Amino acid sequence: MGNPHRGEVTFEHDGKLYTVALDFYAQAILQRSSKMPTAQFFSRPLTEWGADDILHFFYAMLFRRHRMTEEQVSDLLEDIGSMEIVRVMNEAVEAAAARTGVTTAKPNPTEAEMNSTGA
Repeated sequence: MGNPHRGEVTFEHDGKLYTVALDFYAQAILQRSSKMPTAQFFSRPLTEWGADDILHFFYAMLFRRHRMTEEQVSDLLEDIGSMEIVRVMNEAVEAAAARTGVTTAKPNPTEAEMNSTGA
């Protein structure tokens, strides 16, 4: 299980546990891929998020603990579906905010909003 004191969130899919965290390393990966600071990345309205943003967000959070490729992360996201994607995203952002004391949490998106991003 993930360590909540380290901002880790664990979810299960097909009998395997995955641990994600929006830690310093994940933020660095996300900044490199998005070419914008973390605060700017998260301040954008959800309607501006594309499938690449969601993919890179999960890739960044999964890489340290699971060494997954972007293709493997994409397959995982397709398998878990938009509602689980939203749940894990929200929990990861909330866990990071609780760990750092910085609030970057966005309102919970609806399934329709998630579908509009291409997830």
